[in-house]
Amino acid sequence: MLVLGMFQMGSGCIYPVILCGGAGNRLWPLSRHDRPKPFHRFPGMEQTLFVQTLRRLLHPDLFHPPIIIANDVHRFTVAEQAVQALGYVPAIILEPEGRNTAPAIATAVEHIHTVAPDAIIFITPADHVILDDIAFCKAIEQAMGDALAGKLVTFGIPPTRPETGYGYIERHQQNGNDKSTAPVYAFTEKPSKGLAEEMAASDKYLWNSGIFMGSVSTFRSEIETHAPNIASGARLAYGTAVHDRDFLRLNAEHFGTMPAISFDYAVMEHTKQAVVMPFACGWADAGSWDSIWQLTGQDKDGNVCEGACHTEATQNSYLHSTGPVITTLGVRNLAIIATEDAVLVADRHKAQYLKPLLTQLEQTHPELIKKHPRVDRPWGYYTILHEQPGYCIKHIHVFPQGRLSLQKHQYRSEHWIILRGTAQVTYDTKIQQLHRYDSITISPNTLHRLENPGEKLLELVEIQSGSYIGEDDIIRVDDYYGRSTVPLPEIKSMPVKATVMT
Repeated sequence: MLVLGMFQMGSGCIYPVILCGGAGNRLWPLSRHDRPKPFHRFPGMEQTLFVQTLRRLLHPDLFHPPIIIANDVHRFTVAEQAVQALGYVPAIILEPEGRNTAPAIATAVEHIHTVAPDAIIFITPADHVILDDIAFCKAIEQAMGDALAGKLVTFGIPPTRPETGYGYIERHQQNGNDKSTAPVYAFTEKPSKGLAEEMAASDKYLWNSGIFMGSVSTFRSEIETHAPNIASGARLAYGTAVHDRDFLRLNAEHFGTMPAISFDYAVMEHTKQAVVMPFACGWADAGSWDSIWQLTGQDKDGNVCEGACHTEATQNSYLHSTGPVITTLGVRNLAIIATEDAVLVADRHKAQYLKPLLTQLEQTHPELIKKHPRVDRPWGYYTILHEQPGYCIKHIHVFPQGRLSLQKHQYRSEHWIILRGTAQVTYDTKIQQLHRYDSITISPNTLHRLENPGEKLLELVEIQSGSYIGEDDIIRVDDYYGRSTVPLPEIKSMPVKATVMT
Protein backbone atom coordinates (compact mmCIF):
# COMPACT_ATOMS: atom_id res chain seq x y z
CA MET A 1 0.00 0.00 0.00
CA LEU A 2 1.32 3.44 -0.91
CA VAL A 3 0.94 6.03 1.83
CA LEU A 4 2.26 9.39 0.76
CA GLY A 5 3.89 12.28 2.58
CA MET A 6 4.48 13.18 6.20
CA PHE A 7 0.88 14.09 6.98
CA GLN A 8 0.22 16.32 9.95
CA MET A 9 -3.29 15.09 10.48
CA GLY A 10 -5.99 17.45 11.68
CA SER A 11 -9.47 16.56 12.88
CA GLY A 12 -11.21 17.67 9.66
CA CYS A 13 -13.00 15.12 7.57
CA ILE A 14 -12.46 16.72 4.14
CA TYR A 15 -9.42 15.84 2.05
CA PRO A 16 -8.57 18.81 -0.19
CA VAL A 17 -6.93 18.14 -3.56
CA ILE A 18 -5.18 21.02 -5.34
CA LEU A 19 -4.80 20.75 -9.12
CA CYS A 20 -1.63 22.49 -10.36
CA GLY A 21 -1.59 21.31 -13.97
CA GLY A 22 -2.79 24.36 -15.93
CA ALA A 23 -0.49 26.27 -18.29
CA GLY A 24 -2.10 29.73 -17.90
CA ASN A 25 -1.33 30.70 -21.49
CA ARG A 26 -3.61 33.76 -21.38
CA LEU A 27 -1.17 35.37 -18.95
CA TRP A 28 1.80 35.04 -21.31
CA PRO A 29 4.60 36.17 -21.30
CA LEU A 30 4.77 36.00 -17.50
CA SER A 31 3.11 32.59 -17.39
CA ARG A 32 5.01 29.86 -19.27
CA HIS A 33 4.78 26.08 -19.37
CA ASP A 34 7.81 25.82 -17.07
CA ARG A 35 6.40 28.35 -14.56
CA PRO A 36 2.64 28.80 -15.05
CA LYS A 37 0.13 31.17 -13.51
CA PRO A 38 -0.37 29.57 -10.05
CA PHE A 39 3.25 30.17 -9.08
CA HIS A 40 3.29 33.92 -9.73
CA ARG A 41 2.42 36.83 -7.48
CA PHE A 42 0.35 39.56 -9.09
CA PRO A 43 -0.14 43.22 -8.08
CA GLY A 44 -2.01 43.67 -4.82
CA MET A 45 -1.25 40.09 -3.75
CA GLU A 46 1.22 39.30 -0.98
CA GLN A 47 1.57 35.68 -2.08
CA THR A 48 1.32 33.61 -5.25
CA LEU A 49 -2.05 32.16 -6.23
CA PHE A 50 -0.86 28.68 -5.22
CA VAL A 51 0.24 29.84 -1.76
CA GLN A 52 -3.09 31.64 -1.32
CA THR A 53 -4.91 28.40 -2.20
CA LEU A 54 -2.88 26.42 0.35
CA ARG A 55 -3.46 28.95 3.12
CA ARG A 56 -7.17 29.04 2.35
CA LEU A 57 -7.29 25.39 3.39
CA LEU A 58 -5.61 25.94 6.78
CA HIS A 59 -8.75 25.11 8.77
CA PRO A 60 -7.91 21.91 10.69
CA ASP A 61 -11.48 21.49 11.95
CA LEU A 62 -12.66 21.29 8.34
CA PHE A 63 -9.72 20.07 6.24
CA HIS A 64 -7.00 17.46 6.39
CA PRO A 65 -3.60 18.56 5.03
CA PRO A 66 -3.77 18.98 1.25
CA ILE A 67 -2.84 16.60 -1.54
CA ILE A 68 -1.24 18.32 -4.51
CA ILE A 69 -1.36 17.04 -8.09
CA ALA A 70 1.39 18.71 -10.10
CA ASN A 71 3.41 18.27 -13.26
CA ASP A 72 6.88 16.81 -12.84
CA VAL A 73 8.41 19.96 -14.36
CA HIS A 74 7.04 22.08 -11.50
CA ARG A 75 7.95 19.80 -8.60
CA PHE A 76 10.62 22.02 -7.02
CA THR A 77 8.47 25.16 -7.27
CA VAL A 78 5.52 23.30 -5.74
CA ALA A 79 7.59 21.98 -2.84
CA GLU A 80 9.25 25.35 -2.14
CA GLN A 81 5.99 27.30 -2.13
CA ALA A 82 4.19 24.61 -0.12
CA VAL A 83 6.80 24.89 2.63
CA GLN A 84 6.41 28.67 2.49
CA ALA A 85 2.64 28.35 3.03
CA LEU A 86 2.43 25.36 5.38
CA GLY A 87 5.82 24.95 7.01
CA TYR A 88 6.15 21.37 5.75
CA VAL A 89 6.05 19.38 2.51
CA PRO A 90 2.56 17.90 2.01
CA ALA A 91 1.62 14.96 -0.20
CA ILE A 92 2.72 15.79 -3.77
CA ILE A 93 1.72 13.47 -6.63
CA LEU A 94 3.56 14.07 -9.90
CA GLU A 95 1.97 13.67 -13.31
CA PRO A 96 4.48 12.63 -15.98
CA GLU A 97 2.57 14.84 -18.44
CA GLY A 98 -0.46 17.11 -18.40
CA ARG A 99 -3.63 15.29 -19.50
CA ASN A 100 -6.32 17.69 -18.21
CA THR A 101 -8.33 17.36 -15.01
CA ALA A 102 -10.05 13.96 -15.31
CA PRO A 103 -6.87 11.82 -15.08
CA ALA A 104 -5.50 14.08 -12.32
CA ILE A 105 -8.68 13.82 -10.24
CA ALA A 106 -8.96 10.07 -10.80
CA THR A 107 -5.44 9.41 -9.52
CA ALA A 108 -6.00 11.66 -6.49
CA VAL A 109 -9.16 9.71 -5.71
CA GLU A 110 -7.20 6.44 -5.87
CA HIS A 111 -4.68 7.80 -3.37
CA ILE A 112 -7.35 8.95 -0.92
CA HIS A 113 -9.19 5.65 -1.31
CA THR A 114 -5.97 3.98 -0.12
CA VAL A 115 -5.45 6.16 2.97
CA ALA A 116 -9.05 7.15 3.89
CA PRO A 117 -11.75 5.26 1.92
CA ASP A 118 -14.62 6.93 3.81
CA ALA A 119 -13.39 10.49 3.30
CA ILE A 120 -15.01 13.44 1.59
CA ILE A 121 -12.89 14.99 -1.17
CA PHE A 122 -12.76 18.69 -2.08
CA ILE A 123 -11.05 19.44 -5.41
CA THR A 124 -9.92 22.94 -6.34
CA PRO A 125 -7.62 24.50 -8.96
CA ALA A 126 -4.46 26.18 -7.67
CA ASP A 127 -4.96 29.49 -9.46
CA HIS A 128 -8.27 30.98 -8.33
CA VAL A 129 -8.77 34.18 -6.36
CA ILE A 130 -11.23 33.94 -3.45
CA LEU A 131 -11.68 37.07 -1.39
CA ASP A 132 -14.17 35.91 1.27
CA ASP A 133 -12.64 33.08 3.29
CA ILE A 134 -15.61 32.82 5.65
CA ALA A 135 -18.12 32.42 2.81
CA PHE A 136 -15.77 29.90 1.18
CA CYS A 137 -15.76 27.63 4.24
CA LYS A 138 -19.47 28.13 4.89
CA ALA A 139 -20.42 26.97 1.38
CA ILE A 140 -18.26 23.88 1.75
CA GLU A 141 -19.83 23.04 5.11
CA GLN A 142 -23.27 23.54 3.58
CA ALA A 143 -22.44 21.14 0.74
CA MET A 144 -21.35 18.38 3.16
CA GLY A 145 -24.85 16.92 3.42
CA ASP A 146 -25.12 16.40 -0.33
CA ALA A 147 -21.61 14.91 -0.51
CA LEU A 148 -22.41 12.46 2.30
CA ALA A 149 -25.66 11.55 0.51
CA GLY A 150 -23.75 10.38 -2.57
CA LYS A 151 -23.94 13.51 -4.72
CA LEU A 152 -21.14 15.06 -6.77
CA VAL A 153 -21.22 18.74 -5.84
CA THR A 154 -19.91 21.36 -8.21
CA PHE A 155 -19.67 24.99 -7.12
CA GLY A 156 -21.18 27.71 -9.31
CA ILE A 157 -20.41 31.42 -9.19
CA PRO A 158 -23.33 33.88 -9.49
CA PRO A 159 -22.52 35.83 -12.70
CA THR A 160 -21.66 39.51 -12.38
CA ARG A 161 -21.39 40.16 -16.13
CA PRO A 162 -22.02 38.40 -19.47
CA GLU A 163 -18.64 36.63 -19.60
CA THR A 164 -17.91 34.67 -22.79
CA GLY A 165 -14.68 33.13 -21.49
CA TYR A 166 -16.31 30.98 -18.78
CA GLY A 167 -18.46 27.87 -18.82
CA TYR A 168 -21.99 28.06 -17.38
CA ILE A 169 -24.09 25.63 -15.30
CA GLU A 170 -27.86 25.60 -15.68
CA ARG A 171 -29.60 24.45 -12.52
CA HIS A 172 -33.12 23.28 -11.76
CA GLN A 173 -34.83 26.10 -9.90
CA GLN A 174 -35.54 25.32 -6.26
CA ASN A 175 -38.59 27.38 -5.32
CA GLY A 176 -36.64 30.61 -5.47
CA ASN A 177 -33.95 29.42 -3.05
CA ASP A 178 -30.68 30.45 -4.67
CA LYS A 179 -28.42 29.63 -1.69
CA SER A 180 -28.75 25.84 -1.54
CA THR A 181 -27.69 23.03 -3.84
CA ALA A 182 -29.84 22.20 -6.85
CA PRO A 183 -29.70 19.44 -9.46
CA VAL A 184 -27.63 20.29 -12.53
CA TYR A 185 -29.70 20.58 -15.69
CA ALA A 186 -27.01 21.32 -18.30
CA PHE A 187 -23.51 22.66 -18.93
CA THR A 188 -22.66 25.30 -21.54
CA GLU A 189 -19.04 25.93 -22.51
CA LYS A 190 -17.97 29.50 -23.40
CA PRO A 191 -21.18 30.88 -24.96
CA SER A 192 -21.53 33.56 -27.60
CA LYS A 193 -21.91 37.16 -26.45
CA GLY A 194 -25.68 37.15 -26.96
CA LEU A 195 -26.18 33.88 -25.10
CA ALA A 196 -23.89 35.03 -22.30
CA GLU A 197 -26.02 38.16 -21.89
CA GLU A 198 -29.16 36.02 -21.58
CA MET A 199 -27.52 33.70 -19.06
CA ALA A 200 -26.14 36.51 -16.92
CA ALA A 201 -29.63 38.05 -16.73
CA SER A 202 -31.22 34.79 -15.54
CA ASP A 203 -30.99 33.36 -12.02
CA LYS A 204 -30.89 29.83 -13.46
CA TYR A 205 -27.27 30.08 -14.56
CA LEU A 206 -23.99 30.08 -12.65
CA TRP A 207 -20.39 30.28 -13.81
CA ASN A 208 -18.61 26.94 -13.72
CA SER A 209 -15.73 27.23 -11.25
CA GLY A 210 -14.25 23.77 -11.82
CA ILE A 211 -14.42 23.06 -8.07
CA PHE A 212 -15.89 19.71 -6.97
CA MET A 213 -16.79 17.84 -3.80
CA GLY A 214 -18.01 14.33 -3.01
CA SER A 215 -17.26 11.11 -1.19
CA VAL A 216 -14.47 8.78 -2.22
CA SER A 217 -16.98 6.07 -3.10
CA THR A 218 -19.09 8.42 -5.24
CA PHE A 219 -16.09 9.75 -7.15
CA ARG A 220 -14.82 6.22 -7.80
CA SER A 221 -18.17 4.79 -8.89
CA GLU A 222 -19.04 7.71 -11.19
CA ILE A 223 -15.60 7.71 -12.82
CA GLU A 224 -15.85 3.93 -13.30
CA THR A 225 -19.34 4.26 -14.83
CA HIS A 226 -18.76 7.17 -17.18
CA ALA A 227 -15.00 6.98 -17.86
CA PRO A 228 -13.90 3.36 -17.30
CA ASN A 229 -10.67 3.82 -19.27
CA ILE A 230 -9.69 6.66 -16.94
CA ALA A 231 -10.65 4.63 -13.86
CA SER A 232 -8.48 1.68 -14.91
CA GLY A 233 -5.60 3.89 -16.03
CA ALA A 234 -5.63 5.77 -12.73
CA ARG A 235 -5.59 2.56 -10.70
CA LEU A 236 -2.60 1.25 -12.64
CA ALA A 237 -0.72 4.58 -12.71
CA TYR A 238 -1.14 4.99 -8.95
CA GLY A 239 -0.67 1.33 -8.06
CA THR A 240 2.73 1.24 -9.81
CA ALA A 241 3.88 4.70 -8.71
CA VAL A 242 7.27 5.13 -7.07
CA HIS A 243 8.46 7.39 -4.25
CA ASP A 244 11.14 9.97 -5.04
CA ARG A 245 12.07 11.82 -1.83
CA ASP A 246 9.15 14.23 -1.19
CA PHE A 247 7.22 13.16 -4.29
CA LEU A 248 5.21 10.25 -5.64
CA ARG A 249 5.79 9.70 -9.35
CA LEU A 250 2.87 8.17 -11.23
CA ASN A 251 3.71 5.46 -13.74
CA ALA A 252 4.18 7.25 -17.07
CA GLU A 253 3.14 4.35 -19.28
CA HIS A 254 -0.17 3.74 -17.52
CA PHE A 255 -0.86 7.45 -17.03
CA GLY A 256 -0.38 7.98 -20.76
CA THR A 257 -3.16 5.51 -21.60
CA MET A 258 -5.78 7.88 -20.19
CA PRO A 259 -7.39 10.37 -22.61
CA ALA A 260 -6.64 14.07 -22.10
CA ILE A 261 -10.10 15.25 -21.04
CA SER A 262 -11.63 17.48 -18.40
CA PHE A 263 -13.58 16.07 -15.46
CA ASP A 264 -16.62 18.05 -16.64
CA TYR A 265 -16.63 16.36 -20.05
CA ALA A 266 -15.68 12.91 -18.76
CA VAL A 267 -18.02 12.67 -15.76
CA MET A 268 -20.05 15.72 -14.71
CA GLU A 269 -21.96 16.07 -18.00
CA HIS A 270 -23.08 12.43 -17.78
CA THR A 271 -23.63 11.63 -14.10
CA LYS A 272 -27.11 11.76 -12.58
CA GLN A 273 -25.58 12.63 -9.20
CA ALA A 274 -24.49 16.20 -10.09
CA VAL A 275 -25.74 19.09 -7.97
CA VAL A 276 -24.53 22.67 -7.92
CA MET A 277 -23.92 24.89 -4.90
CA PRO A 278 -23.95 28.69 -5.35
CA PHE A 279 -20.51 29.95 -4.36
CA ALA A 280 -20.68 33.68 -3.54
CA CYS A 281 -17.24 34.06 -1.99
CA GLY A 282 -15.53 36.82 -3.98
CA TRP A 283 -14.33 34.36 -6.64
CA ALA A 284 -12.30 35.37 -9.68
CA ASP A 285 -10.53 33.27 -12.28
CA ALA A 286 -7.59 35.67 -12.75
CA GLY A 287 -7.31 34.16 -16.21
CA SER A 288 -6.44 37.19 -18.35
CA TRP A 289 -4.60 40.48 -18.02
CA ASP A 290 -7.92 42.30 -18.08
CA SER A 291 -9.16 40.25 -15.10
CA ILE A 292 -5.91 40.96 -13.22
CA TRP A 293 -6.46 44.69 -13.91
CA GLN A 294 -10.02 44.43 -12.58
CA LEU A 295 -8.85 42.68 -9.40
CA THR A 296 -6.22 45.29 -8.62
CA GLY A 297 -6.60 48.78 -7.19
CA GLN A 298 -6.06 51.28 -9.99
CA ASP A 299 -4.50 54.73 -9.57
CA LYS A 300 -6.33 57.98 -10.29
CA ASP A 301 -5.90 57.43 -14.04
CA GLY A 302 -7.20 53.87 -13.90
CA ASN A 303 -3.75 52.35 -14.34
CA VAL A 304 -2.08 49.41 -12.60
CA CYS A 305 1.72 49.42 -12.63
CA GLU A 306 3.95 46.62 -11.38
CA GLY A 307 7.72 46.81 -11.62
CA ALA A 308 9.70 49.47 -13.48
CA CYS A 309 6.97 51.54 -15.20
CA HIS A 310 6.52 55.23 -15.97
CA THR A 311 3.36 56.69 -17.53
CA GLU A 312 2.31 60.01 -18.98
CA ALA A 313 -1.18 60.77 -20.33
CA THR A 314 -2.02 57.08 -19.94
CA GLN A 315 -5.39 55.74 -18.83
CA ASN A 316 -7.03 52.43 -17.84
CA SER A 317 -3.95 50.36 -18.66
CA TYR A 318 -2.13 47.44 -17.06
CA LEU A 319 1.68 47.60 -17.04
CA HIS A 320 3.82 44.80 -15.59
CA SER A 321 7.58 44.48 -15.96
CA THR A 322 10.03 41.95 -14.57
CA GLY A 323 12.66 43.12 -17.04
CA PRO A 324 13.10 46.41 -18.94
CA VAL A 325 11.53 49.72 -17.97
CA ILE A 326 8.09 50.30 -19.53
CA THR A 327 7.26 53.87 -20.53
CA THR A 328 3.94 54.98 -22.06
CA LEU A 329 2.68 58.25 -23.51
CA GLY A 330 -0.82 59.12 -24.70
CA VAL A 331 -2.34 55.62 -24.67
CA ARG A 332 -5.31 53.97 -22.99
CA ASN A 333 -6.84 50.52 -22.40
CA LEU A 334 -3.58 48.67 -23.01
CA ALA A 335 -1.98 45.64 -21.39
CA ILE A 336 1.82 45.83 -21.59
CA ILE A 337 3.78 42.99 -20.01
CA ALA A 338 7.57 42.83 -20.25
CA THR A 339 9.79 39.99 -19.08
CA GLU A 340 13.52 39.53 -19.53
CA ASP A 341 13.01 38.00 -22.97
CA ALA A 342 9.59 39.02 -24.35
CA VAL A 343 7.09 41.91 -24.46
CA LEU A 344 3.32 41.80 -25.02
CA VAL A 345 1.40 44.91 -26.08
CA ALA A 346 -2.36 44.31 -26.41
CA ASP A 347 -5.74 45.92 -26.17
CA ARG A 348 -6.58 45.16 -22.55
CA HIS A 349 -10.09 43.99 -23.47
CA LYS A 350 -8.73 41.54 -26.06
CA ALA A 351 -5.75 40.23 -24.10
CA GLN A 352 -7.53 36.95 -23.30
CA TYR A 353 -7.56 36.00 -26.99
CA LEU A 354 -3.87 35.16 -27.16
CA LYS A 355 -4.14 31.68 -28.64
CA PRO A 356 -3.54 32.58 -32.34
CA LEU A 357 -0.54 34.71 -31.39
CA LEU A 358 0.95 31.95 -29.21
CA THR A 359 0.39 29.43 -32.00
CA GLN A 360 2.57 31.60 -34.25
CA LEU A 361 5.24 31.93 -31.56
CA GLU A 362 5.29 28.19 -31.02
CA GLN A 363 6.46 27.82 -34.61
CA THR A 364 9.08 30.58 -34.59
CA HIS A 365 10.18 30.92 -30.94
CA PRO A 366 9.00 27.82 -29.03
CA GLU A 367 11.32 28.58 -26.10
CA LEU A 368 9.26 31.70 -25.35
CA ILE A 369 6.17 29.54 -24.80
CA LYS A 370 7.81 26.84 -22.73
CA LYS A 371 10.81 28.27 -20.91
CA HIS A 372 10.48 30.91 -18.21
CA PRO A 373 13.51 33.15 -17.56
CA ARG A 374 13.49 31.95 -13.93
CA VAL A 375 14.32 28.25 -13.51
CA ASP A 376 13.63 26.60 -10.15
CA ARG A 377 15.86 23.91 -8.72
CA PRO A 378 15.72 22.14 -5.33
CA TRP A 379 18.80 24.10 -4.19
CA GLY A 380 17.55 27.52 -5.37
CA TYR A 381 16.94 29.11 -8.75
CA TYR A 382 18.61 30.91 -11.61
CA THR A 383 17.66 33.48 -14.24
CA ILE A 384 19.15 33.53 -17.73
CA LEU A 385 20.35 37.11 -18.31
CA HIS A 386 21.66 36.62 -21.83
CA GLU A 387 22.20 33.67 -24.13
CA GLN A 388 23.76 33.35 -27.56
CA PRO A 389 25.47 30.48 -29.42
CA GLY A 390 28.65 29.69 -27.51
CA TYR A 391 27.90 31.50 -24.24
CA CYS A 392 25.26 32.02 -21.57
CA ILE A 393 25.11 34.36 -18.58
CA LYS A 394 23.09 33.30 -15.51
CA HIS A 395 22.16 35.01 -12.25
CA ILE A 396 22.17 32.21 -9.67
CA HIS A 397 20.63 32.13 -6.18
CA VAL A 398 21.43 29.26 -3.80
CA PHE A 399 19.29 28.83 -0.69
CA PRO A 400 20.97 28.58 2.75
CA GLN A 401 22.41 25.05 3.10
CA GLY A 402 21.63 24.44 -0.57
CA ARG A 403 24.06 22.36 -2.60
CA LEU A 404 24.32 21.64 -6.30
CA SER A 405 25.30 18.20 -7.53
CA LEU A 406 28.93 17.13 -7.78
CA GLN A 407 29.27 17.26 -11.56
CA LYS A 408 31.34 17.96 -14.63
CA HIS A 409 30.71 19.21 -18.17
CA GLN A 410 32.24 17.87 -21.34
CA TYR A 411 31.96 20.90 -23.63
CA ARG A 412 31.71 24.07 -21.55
CA SER A 413 33.67 26.01 -18.98
CA GLU A 414 32.03 28.08 -16.22
CA HIS A 415 33.24 31.28 -14.55
CA TRP A 416 31.60 32.17 -11.22
CA ILE A 417 31.66 35.63 -9.61
CA ILE A 418 30.29 35.80 -6.05
CA LEU A 419 27.98 38.78 -5.48
CA ARG A 420 26.62 38.06 -2.01
CA GLY A 421 27.12 35.42 0.68
CA THR A 422 29.69 32.66 1.01
CA ALA A 423 30.24 29.89 -1.51
CA GLN A 424 31.85 26.57 -0.74
CA VAL A 425 33.38 25.24 -3.93
CA THR A 426 34.58 21.73 -4.67
CA TYR A 427 37.14 21.83 -7.48
CA ASP A 428 38.58 18.50 -8.58
CA THR A 429 39.57 16.89 -5.23
CA LYS A 430 39.79 20.07 -3.13
CA ILE A 431 37.29 22.24 -1.24
CA GLN A 432 37.59 25.98 -0.55
CA GLN A 433 35.40 29.00 0.27
CA LEU A 434 34.82 32.11 -1.83
CA HIS A 435 33.38 35.42 -0.65
CA ARG A 436 31.98 38.57 -2.19
CA TYR A 437 33.67 39.51 -5.50
CA ASP A 438 35.86 36.39 -5.48
CA SER A 439 35.80 34.38 -8.69
CA ILE A 440 36.69 30.96 -10.02
CA THR A 441 36.86 29.32 -13.44
CA ILE A 442 35.76 25.71 -13.88
CA SER A 443 37.42 24.04 -16.86
CA PRO A 444 35.68 21.39 -18.99
CA ASN A 445 35.78 17.85 -17.56
CA THR A 446 36.66 19.17 -14.10
CA LEU A 447 34.70 17.73 -11.20
CA HIS A 448 33.04 20.53 -9.21
CA ARG A 449 30.26 21.42 -6.81
CA LEU A 450 28.78 24.70 -5.50
CA GLU A 451 27.31 24.91 -1.99
CA ASN A 452 25.93 27.59 0.33
CA PRO A 453 27.16 26.77 3.85
CA GLY A 454 25.74 29.96 5.34
CA GLU A 455 22.38 31.10 6.72
CA LYS A 456 21.84 33.78 4.05
CA LEU A 457 21.11 33.57 0.34
CA LEU A 458 24.15 33.01 -1.90
CA GLU A 459 24.09 35.08 -5.09
CA LEU A 460 26.48 34.83 -8.01
CA VAL A 461 26.87 35.35 -11.74
CA GLU A 462 27.82 32.38 -13.91
CA ILE A 463 29.29 32.83 -17.38
CA GLN A 464 29.23 29.66 -19.48
CA SER A 465 31.26 29.38 -22.68
CA GLY A 466 32.03 26.53 -25.03
CA SER A 467 31.10 24.70 -28.20
CA TYR A 468 27.90 23.42 -26.54
CA ILE A 469 26.12 24.93 -23.53
CA GLY A 470 22.93 22.86 -23.33
CA GLU A 471 21.60 21.91 -19.91
CA ASP A 472 22.03 18.23 -20.79
CA ASP A 473 25.84 18.59 -20.85
CA ILE A 474 26.13 17.43 -17.26
CA ILE A 475 27.48 14.28 -15.60
CA ARG A 476 26.33 14.01 -11.99
CA VAL A 477 28.63 12.06 -9.70
CA ASP A 478 26.80 12.76 -6.44
CA ASP A 479 23.59 14.61 -5.75
CA TYR A 480 21.73 15.31 -2.51
CA TYR A 481 18.47 15.17 -4.47
CA GLY A 482 18.96 11.65 -5.82
CA ARG A 483 20.29 12.26 -9.34
CA SER A 484 23.70 10.52 -9.07
CA THR A 485 25.12 8.44 -11.92
CA VAL A 486 28.73 7.40 -11.07
CA PRO A 487 30.76 6.68 -7.88
CA LEU A 488 32.21 9.42 -5.65
CA PRO A 489 35.93 10.24 -5.62
CA GLU A 490 37.76 11.07 -2.41
CA ILE A 491 37.47 14.78 -1.58
CA LYS A 492 40.02 16.51 0.67
CA SER A 493 39.16 19.75 2.43
CA MET A 494 41.57 22.68 2.14
CA PRO A 495 42.48 24.15 5.56
CA VAL A 496 42.94 27.69 4.21
CA LYS A 497 40.11 29.84 2.80
CA ALA A 498 41.35 30.82 -0.65
CA THR A 499 40.01 33.99 -2.21
CA VAL A 500 40.46 33.15 -5.87
CA MET A 501 41.13 29.94 -7.75
CA THR A 502 41.53 29.72 -11.50
